[in-house]
Amino acid sequence: MIRHLFISTCFLALLTACSSNSVEDLKWLEGTWSRTYNVTTQQEVWKSSADSLYGKSIFITLEDTTVMENMTIKTKNGILTYTADVEENPKPVDFILSTSREGFAEFTNPNYDFPQVIRYEITGDSLTTSISGKSGTMPKSATFKYGKVN
Repeated sequence: MIRHLFISTCFLALLTACSSNSVEDLKWLEGTWSRTYNVTTQQEVWKSSADSLYGKSIFITLEDTTVMENMTIKTKNGILTYTADVEENPKPVDFILSTSREGFAEFTNPNYDFPQVIRYEITGDSLTTSISGKSGTMPKSATFKYGKVN
């Protein structure tokens, strides 16, 4: 009985430690991040509030500006969650924070079609984002490197 109680207490402590990340820990994402290829500029713009980070993925081609995705990072049911809202999906999709450290965050959703993993990593004034997982049975990934605008 005591051994069972000890194991349960250790498990609860581990869960608490893993879920102790807060939006505050990810405020390094704040700002405007930009990359240009051919005639298109892609930007991720992140702003924070007291309990959330709000992001937009924007594509600018010549005179045309399109918001491709709205993103939110906030705590839902005690778990730090990245929510992606894209026009192609009937409803927003949640990804759970699986790994984080200073300047790095990884969110996962193994049940989503693609991607299953979203990563953000900052190095100086550069932000690298990557998406990965399987599309059908084939592994697939893409990496995007941004510079900080402000």
